[in-house]
Amino acid sequence: MNILNISTWDNEYFGFYLHQHLKANGYNSRLAVFYKNSNDVDTYLIGNFITRRFDKRIVSFFERLFGINSIFPISGLTLMWKKYFMKSDIVHLHVIYGVSFFSILFLPFISRIKKVVWTIHDSWIMTGHCVYPINCERWKTGCGNCPNLTLPICILWDSTAIVWRLKRVLLKYSNVTLIASPWLREQIKQSPILSHFPCYTMIYGLNMTRFKIKDKKQCRDLFNIPMDAHVIAFRFMGENDKLKGWVYIKEALGAMTLTKPTYIITTQMKGISKFLDKKFTCIELGFVPDSEMIVDVMNAADLFLMPSEAESYGMMAIESMACGTPVIVFEGTSLADIIHAPNGGIAVPKSPDALMHAIEDLLNDHNKYDTIVKNGLDIVKNEYDAEKCVKVNVDVYKTLIDRST
Repeated sequence: MNILNISTWDNEYFGFYLHQHLKANGYNSRLAVFYKNSNDVDTYLIGNFITRRFDKRIVSFFERLFGINSIFPISGLTLMWKKYFMKSDIVHLHVIYGVSFFSILFLPFISRIKKVVWTIHDSWIMTGHCVYPINCERWKTGCGNCPNLTLPICILWDSTAIVWRLKRVLLKYSNVTLIASPWLREQIKQSPILSHFPCYTMIYGLNMTRFKIKDKKQCRDLFNIPMDAHVIAFRFMGENDKLKGWVYIKEALGAMTLTKPTYIITTQMKGISKFLDKKFTCIELGFVPDSEMIVDVMNAADLFLMPSEAESYGMMAIESMACGTPVIVFEGTSLADIIHAPNGGIAVPKSPDALMHAIEDLLNDHNKYDTIVKNGLDIVKNEYDAEKCVKVNVDVYKTLIDRST
């Protein structure tokens, strides 16, 4: 079986991890990406010097100007002349709109000459522009009159009705099998664009040799944190973040009653100290490309906060549970199901007050804390094993191939 995975980056959870495990299980897997960071010999760059410059400079400008994403790029067309594409039995799409390189105009054609599987990581293909519609339900009826053009992927003018209809026409004439999280599958059932496609449940496999419990003192020593302190970790996406819950975290932490010295560790971006350093000791790591450092952060922390307003899967929640660190999330996203709240973590209503009380409760109730840690480890072991991830995808591939024989 020859599988070609296509994604924007060779990111661990957007195709690369699956590609590696397919190879490890004896399958002939290739990965084609627009941005390559790994040294994997079976990962290829999409496009050539001319098409890549055209897509990066000209196409990105026009897409921003007209509010239309992943329509004009041409680099994806160069796949047609690649041997690894021509030999593939399955073309597996992942995130094909991270930047402009793959036009969805190509979907009806490619899905007629190849068996196409598409892992849906978010709501983008179902909407007129945004990755997460949050509380807006216009994507169910046709978009237009968009209430928030600044949500990623942001646009300058309201082209959402046009784009939604274009997506619907293109997918009507495409032949695609979908894989999605249980939460996204419910959206897909309600989507006029995707509801007619077969859809299988996605499982993300976790590298449990990497994400595991480590010596807490050693991990805290890395950040000069004493063992008698409380430690809260979260991902900070900037003070203007609209999706990952910073406004709720800021208010919840500001209202907390501290019973001992408390440290805050953040990753991704810097800038929280001016809001919290009078009450907490803040350790801002910024962007952390090394997953081993993320494991150290998770093990040093007592809690990991992930109060996203929108999340289609939530891999960091699983990583935190694997490191023995309870997660607190909001109700109404995929995260509550991912952590099996309230067994493997806590899901609370979307408010700073509810978040604050959940933090204080877990830090002070040691029996409840230990039970959630144990449950979280069991959930990760039983449900998020890498071999299960590979099996789900291979079963889909085999089903498609069997139908054609």
